Amino acid sequence: MEKISFRTKARVVDLLGREQIADASSAITEIFKNSVDAQASNIVAHYHTKESILEFSDNGLGMRASDLRDKWLVLATDSRHSKPDSEYLKYASNEQRKNIDKFSPFGEKGIGRLAVASLGSAVLVWTRWGKGKDLQRTMALVFWDLFKFSQFNLDEIYIPFITLGANDKPYDAALLLNEFFIDWLDENKKQINKNSKSYNSISEIEKLSKIVFNSSLKSVNFPIDSMGTSFYIFDTKDEVAEIFRERREIKGEESSASEGMKTFFGFNNHFSGEKPRIEIKPYIDNKEAFNAADAFWIEEDFKEADYEIDLTIDKNGFAKGTFRRFNEIYKYEYQTKDLPARSDYPGTLDLKVGYVLGKVDETSLSSDRHKYFSDKLAEIGALYVYRDGIRVMPYGRDDQDFLEFEYRRNLRSGTYVFSHRRMFGYVGITSNNNPGLKDKAGREGFIKDKYYRGFKHILTEIFKDIALTYLATKPKEEYAAEQKKKDRPFDLEAKEITKEFLQRYKESKKNLEKIKKKFTLEIESLKVNLSDLKSGNIEKISEYMEKLTRIRERFESDSEELIEDIPNLAQPNGKNLASWDSYLSDKQLFETKTNKQLVEFSKQLDSALKKFSDKYLYLQKLDSRLKKQEERLFLNLEVKKSELLSCLDEIQSKRIPSWLKKHKSDIERIVRNPLGDNPALTVVNGEVEDLEKFERALSDQTKLAKVTIEPYWDSILRDIKRMSAAKSMESAIGDLHRELEGLQERELIYVELAQLGLIVEGIDHEYRVLFKQAKEDFKTLNKSFNQNTFKDLESVFESINEKIESLSPLYRAGKRRYETVTGSEIFLFLKERFKDEFEVGLIQVSKSVLNLVWKNTNRSVLYASLINIINNAKYWIDKSPSNPEIRFTIDPKGLVVSDSGPGIAERDKERIFEAYFSRKPTGRGLGLYLSRTALKFHGMDLVLSEIKMKNALDGANFLIMMPKQDEEG
Repeated sequence: MEKISFRTKARVVDLLGREQIADASSAITEIFKNSVDAQASNIVAHYHTKESILEFSDNGLGMRASDLRDKWLVLATDSRHSKPDSEYLKYASNEQRKNIDKFSPFGEKGIGRLAVASLGSAVLVWTRWGKGKDLQRTMALVFWDLFKFSQFNLDEIYIPFITLGANDKPYDAALLLNEFFIDWLDENKKQINKNSKSYNSISEIEKLSKIVFNSSLKSVNFPIDSMGTSFYIFDTKDEVAEIFRERREIKGEESSASEGMKTFFGFNNHFSGEKPRIEIKPYIDNKEAFNAADAFWIEEDFKEADYEIDLTIDKNGFAKGTFRRFNEIYKYEYQTKDLPARSDYPGTLDLKVGYVLGKVDETSLSSDRHKYFSDKLAEIGALYVYRDGIRVMPYGRDDQDFLEFEYRRNLRSGTYVFSHRRMFGYVGITSNNNPGLKDKAGREGFIKDKYYRGFKHILTEIFKDIALTYLATKPKEEYAAEQKKKDRPFDLEAKEITKEFLQRYKESKKNLEKIKKKFTLEIESLKVNLSDLKSGNIEKISEYMEKLTRIRERFESDSEELIEDIPNLAQPNGKNLASWDSYLSDKQLFETKTNKQLVEFSKQLDSALKKFSDKYLYLQKLDSRLKKQEERLFLNLEVKKSELLSCLDEIQSKRIPSWLKKHKSDIERIVRNPLGDNPALTVVNGEVEDLEKFERALSDQTKLAKVTIEPYWDSILRDIKRMSAAKSMESAIGDLHRELEGLQERELIYVELAQLGLIVEGIDHEYRVLFKQAKEDFKTLNKSFNQNTFKDLESVFESINEKIESLSPLYRAGKRRYETVTGSEIFLFLKERFKDEFEVGLIQVSKSVLNLVWKNTNRSVLYASLINIINNAKYWIDKSPSNPEIRFTIDPKGLVVSDSGPGIAERDKERIFEAYFSRKPTGRGLGLYLSRTALKFHGMDLVLSEIKMKNALDGANFLIMMPKQDEEG
């Protein structure tokens, strides 16, 4: 049998190296990563434009001769998968050793080192390791164009390699390596056909060798004794020049920032404020490159931005942190909903973003600072991604809108306000916390697997939620273009009404703030002039009365301009409804406060008028005020009447004749289309078939009239009759629409709960059979078993039984069981159920609770609710700086459970009893909903007290209301 094996052509290096690396920026980034892996603290990147040489020199640990030969020059080596050997780390500092233990290496694939091949035609590697007598200095020369030749196998390519002695000069060694290479090339180029394109490439290699090593090499710097590695890349590609150019010139377009700024100064995560992993110094022709080298983003830039996002997202997709809008800081928490199919949680993420508005009249910045930020955003703005403090390519580029901000913004800029072009910041990941996020081989971003899909989904949902919650100016204005038209008569009207309502609401919300400011000043002016009422001067009192009347009229007029009801057919979404509730509360508070103040002024005016003016004058003023009030209201009604009459006139004069004409034409056409303008004459002079057509047409006329046309007129007539009876069809439809939505949502919840109850009830039946057998066995064991051990075991089984009993509210087939429950029994149950909490004093029960006696009580439902409230409280008291405590007290209405936690946020008070609402990262949102529903079903209730109750703690105050105390049934 013949033994064969794979052979590798030299061109594989081209395929795995140059042709896999996306561009020069990605290649340079890979070189920087190699320096980080070598524990370098700084690296110099020097571009010699005239000689077309790109030089990299770092101060890392360098490479031994064996490392360069057996690792760097070996493709796909596993050297990065394990820690360096102890000999290699002999001269590593303590900080370098700590970093090796702390961070995973970046070059795990072993191919990124070939990134240098995409930057130029050849590279000279010069590396130093060790100190004193252990110093090793090694050099190798690689001409990358050789790897294009299909004639050579990989192991046939010659790479000159030399280890320098203590007194050898690196420049001389480089010349010697070049001579070795030229000799090898002369011997082997005869394998290549002189007429082929490859032979021309040989000539180019020889030409490059002569130019570089006869003149160009003299311009570079060779570090001598310090540890580290240097790459000298010859005949650089055009992309390198673009990277070092401060601005990129594109024909026919304005100049824009080159990738150089982001490549060199965006490599480290300067956003976080932490010390950079490596300091990068770019030079061009012996001068520092980029005048703005010190102007990359820093942590302080976030403080000036219009918006600032600072979040940590845990492994379950729960985001927590702050969002700042101008000077207002909001505590932000968001639980990502279930991930899409084929997605998974990527691990913990850090998100920090600054955002500057595009228009000067919208931003909080001065015009100078706004220009500064706008220019900076144009050059280096974007959302970057950093792993262990090092940039993940290509995120952060202008064309890498990987979260699709601009796509959503193009759909609805009023809702999805964020633009990729107006933000700066980063997403932070680590090798340990995010092992599933892996780079593509070509360093063109993450592999788009389930972890990347989860990563993208979580970040996208957070940005969408922040925009919708705090920033959106416009709701959804129309259905997606692809949505099919449905024959539902009121959808279009509802859409228009919703649009009009939201526009009016937006204006009304702005006007409310203006009115509040205006009447604050008006009220102050009335306070200042109160002394006029006490002076007895009738003229001043009259002037005060007129001023108060004018202010009241303006207040009433302005208030009427503010909308206060959602039209029946309007269907705003949840976000808009939440904002609407806040607006109504604000409006009602303002109107109540202002009315109260105006009434108080009126009382004082009344007192003055009665005291200093005759009753006739007073009566005159009141009568005048009443008439003005009625005139204003009647005028509003007249306006509405005119609008209605105009609409009716339009229907009577234009619409009805148009409908009638069309329907008459439809009826006539049925006969005349097949038989002509004189159907009867056609039948008389025609054939038998014409008579059949005539009869069918008459039948079709009747059918059209009865089925389509007459019902159309009947429906309009019914609507008009309903209007004449002052009944609003719109109101009725709106009520039915909302009732239907509520019933559909409630049906879904009940179905799920019923399923849950049936499952638990089935388990309960099996459990009771087992428990009955266990009790029989206890009787037998009791005769010979150690008493203490027996009591402990019996106690465990009783506790299990108690927990099963607490599930009884879910059983559909279970009967109601009501009994008398005492405070002492509740205390003993809690003490047994929460032993550890009682021992450390976390749960406190006041003495008054022990005197509680409740008749007609379902014990299981009550106990299950107490367990749920305590478990919730235990979570939230950990979030408060106060001493943790849960306290049970008595109120005339029932049992109070309070805690020392942060309390319930105002915006959540109406929602905590809703199904599936939760602020806990892993909460299901069913605990309080089920507890309240079960308690109500059994004659009790669970409410959140709006005020702190007597003897209760400052956090959340829950009241379990006692059942009716008649005779037990």
